Amino acid sequence: MSQKSILLTRHAKTEQPAPGQSDYSRALTKRGYADCEIIARELIQIDIVPDIIISSGAVRAVQTTKAFAQHFHDAGKSVELVQESELYLSAPETIFEVVKKYATSHHRLQIIAHNPGILEAAALLSTGGQSEAPTCATFHFDVPGEFNFNKKVSAKHVLFPRLFK
Repeated sequence: MSQKSILLTRHAKTEQPAPGQSDYSRALTKRGYADCEIIARELIQIDIVPDIIISSGAVRAVQTTKAFAQHFHDAGKSVELVQESELYLSAPETIFEVVKKYATSHHRLQIIAHNPGILEAAALLSTGGQSEAPTCATFHFDVPGEFNFNKKVSAKHVLFPRLFK
């Protein structure tokens, strides 16, 4: 039974919606892109680069995913990118189901989705609980390969962009 690394990431900072703009189509701000670079660099430094990034299909999640992937690529790491529509505004149980789906074929997975689901998933998984998930927050957990998400584990890393500015 091999160990799996799971990264739960909230999308990066997003523009306020324009009149008539759908929530789904909101884009990242300059700060959002800068925060992606901060967290991606930290993940590279601690050698936790995912094999696959699975994101919601919302514009801000896709842009966050592509920004992370570009920084990983620039560091010589290749990452598979996948979109799962059910991650948009998903409950923690849905996030865990998506992780299980891809954990059979990947050892390091990153989910990029939305609050409150990301925060709730991190809180449910963590022995220490989690009380906040600002934009671009990333929670890293190492779990046994056959992990069932009913047990709590200690978060290996909790990364918020503000901690590195």
